[in-house]
Amino acid sequence: MSGNAELLTSAKVFESFFSRLGVARTDTDTLWHYTTFDSFQKIIETGLVRASELSFLNDSTEYWHINQVLHAILARLRVSRSDLDGLIVRVLDNIPPQYYRNTVQIYAFCMCAYGDLLSQWRAYGAHGNGVSIGFDIKEMRKIIKMPYNLNPCGYLSDDGDEIAALCEEMLSELHDEVKKYGDDYFVRFMQELSGLINIRAPFMKNLGFFEENEWRLAYFGGKNDAIDEEVFYARDHCFSIARSLNIKDENGLLPISKVIVGPSNFSNRSRQVVDEFLKRNKYSNIDVRVSKLPYRVLS
Repeated sequence: MSGNAELLTSAKVFESFFSRLGVARTDTDTLWHYTTFDSFQKIIETGLVRASELSFLNDSTEYWHINQVLHAILARLRVSRSDLDGLIVRVLDNIPPQYYRNTVQIYAFCMCAYGDLLSQWRAYGAHGNGVSIGFDIKEMRKIIKMPYNLNPCGYLSDDGDEIAALCEEMLSELHDEVKKYGDDYFVRFMQELSGLINIRAPFMKNLGFFEENEWRLAYFGGKNDAIDEEVFYARDHCFSIARSLNIKDENGLLPISKVIVGPSNFSNRSRQVVDEFLKRNKYSNIDVRVSKLPYRVLS
C-alpha cells in the first residue's frame, strides 16, 4: 500500500456525517450556562466552572447514543446488503462494547446557544430563580487548550436515518479498499474510525434533546495544569463526581460578557444586586439584564 491517503479519505467520510445532523446553533458569539444563584456565586468567587462526568447527566444515552445508532444501521445493512455481511460483522466486533462507556471518564461543562429559553429556566435555572451566564466564545477559545474541546452538539435520531446512506457508502468503499490493500488496511481504518467515534461521542445526543441547542466544553482526561480539582458531591439521586475547570484569562477572570437574571418576583432587584456583585469581583463591563419571559411559578 503506497501511503495512507485512501485510509484517511475513507475515515473522513464517516466524520462528515456530523454535518448531516441537526446541530446546535452556531451563529452566536455567546454561550449560556443556566444555573442557580448559589452556583453563580461560587463560579464568580472561585473563577472555576464545574464539568460533570457524562454518566451523571440527564441523558441516559450519553456517550453511547452513536454506538447504539451504528449498531441499528449495521443490523439493517446486514439484511439489505448481504454482500457486505462479513465486513459488517468485523466492523461490529471493533466498535467498543457498551460496558466501555463506564470505563471512560469524560467531563462536560454544558452551555446553550440561547440565553433566555423557558425550557432551560425550568430545567437548570431554578424555575427562574437563577441566572444564565453568557460566555464569550472567541475569548473562551483563546483560553482553552487540550485536553479541552469546545463544540456544538449534534442530534441524531434513534434509527439513524440521517446517516444511514453515508454508512452504506463508507462500507462499500471500505469493502473495495480492503480487497485492494489487504487486512492491514482494515485494522488501520478501524483504529482511526474508533478514534473519531470517541472524540465525537460526547457531542452526539439523542434527537429528543434538540431544543436545548447545547454546546459543550468537554474534558477528556489526563493531567493538565488547567484542571483545579476533582470534586465529589451528593445529589438527590446519586453520589456524583465532577471536575472544576480553570478557564480564567491572564487577568484571572472568566470570559463572561453577559448575564441574564431569570424571570421571578425579584428579577429587577436581583439584577441590581448581581451587577454590584460582579463589579466587586472585578467584572466591571458585564451586560446584566432581566429575562423577557413573563414566566411565574404557580404553587
